[in-house]
Amino acid sequence: MSCPRHVVLVVLDDVGVDKVGCYGHPTAGPTPTLDGLASGGIRFSRAYVNPSCAPTRCAFLTGLYGSRTGIDTGVPTYEPDTNPNGDFLPADELPWLPRLLSEQIVHCDLVGKWHLTHIAAPDYHRDPIAKGYSNWRGHLSNILSAQGEGPYSWRKQYADGAGWTEATQTVFCTVDNCYDASQALAASISRPSFLCLSFNAPHPPWDQLPPAGSYTPVGGLQTQPKKQQYALQAVDTYLGQLMAYYAAQHPAAAAETLWLVLGDNGTPAAAIEPPTAAHQHKATPYEGGVHVPLIAWGAGVDQPGRVDSRLIHAVDLHTTLLELFGAPAVAGTDGLSFLAALGNPAAPAARISAYCRHAQPNGFGAKDWVEECAVEARWKLVRKTTGATVVLQLFDLVADPAELTNLYPGSTQEQADAIAALTAVLNAGTAGPP
Repeated sequence: MSCPRHVVLVVLDDVGVDKVGCYGHPTAGPTPTLDGLASGGIRFSRAYVNPSCAPTRCAFLTGLYGSRTGIDTGVPTYEPDTNPNGDFLPADELPWLPRLLSEQIVHCDLVGKWHLTHIAAPDYHRDPIAKGYSNWRGHLSNILSAQGEGPYSWRKQYADGAGWTEATQTVFCTVDNCYDASQALAASISRPSFLCLSFNAPHPPWDQLPPAGSYTPVGGLQTQPKKQQYALQAVDTYLGQLMAYYAAQHPAAAAETLWLVLGDNGTPAAAIEPPTAAHQHKATPYEGGVHVPLIAWGAGVDQPGRVDSRLIHAVDLHTTLLELFGAPAVAGTDGLSFLAALGNPAAPAARISAYCRHAQPNGFGAKDWVEECAVEARWKLVRKTTGATVVLQLFDLVADPAELTNLYPGSTQEQADAIAALTAVLNAGTAGPP
């Protein structure tokens, strides 16, 4: 087992465990690259994130829950002054992962989606650079048809320490992301590096299908779930090509590279298919919104092919990568390192519970609503707050993984104990900045 010198974090946009073949859901389409990474690496079966994109991205880049950063829902990139999410942005002073790694002489690049600033912010094109990345090539947020964009025509940002440019890109976005990733990897083989490869896909719009040969049409079906499946298949195809090219061109560096694949939130409602329950989707605190794929493959991974059931939260990536690169730990963050688990399946689990949160608007003021959950080995407590109205739901994830039966307020001592423990997790997660 070699020690990682390079790390690539691959972020899939809007992908729950129901869409990746190795997780065994009947609605998953072909994902041979991701399945191959799982069979040759580690498939974490209980990875949790926040129910929407920006809160998860801010979480793994800062190691902090949304209540500490103020990012509780999507950042309104193009309409910050009129969007109900508000125009709040995360502070530059937060413990941004690329900045902390750069201080350890780790070269940090971002390729793809950012989604943590908006066009009303000064110098918004260079916001990832302000957070510590050396280079950024990608899109400011989601590729939106409402902004006249599509996967074959979108606004691309280029930024580094010297400045920025913006141009319309007509290369299919996933292809472009993988090409830029290959360039970033080639440029950093001589020193430790961290690359965040943050795909826009398979986030909608899906009406323009990927290039022929990158996906397998299903009987001519053009339903929304199938279109999303095709977009994910294209990511899987081009990611496989990127990894093969990197290994062929830079075998020594490739042997020292750890690949981590993470979904940023669950599958959108429009792409949910039976037998997945209709309420299990992105933007909810249910499993379909917060339970996502996490796969580790490559350098530093021992006993490949195993399934690891320990709880992991997006904030743990921050702490884990700091430890991996020898950077000092940051006091007061919410992350717990799972680095030991990569090389030792018997390493004790660091986390006994996970907290996930979605609220509106962003910022530290009053919220229109808050939907949050706390989960542990068996039990899950959901709390939804709108004004003075609070709704609580308790689920037994072992007996009822689809969360169809609300057991709150509990009828056994075990359930009462779980409610008390998970309420404490909710209350701790809701607390403001440390």
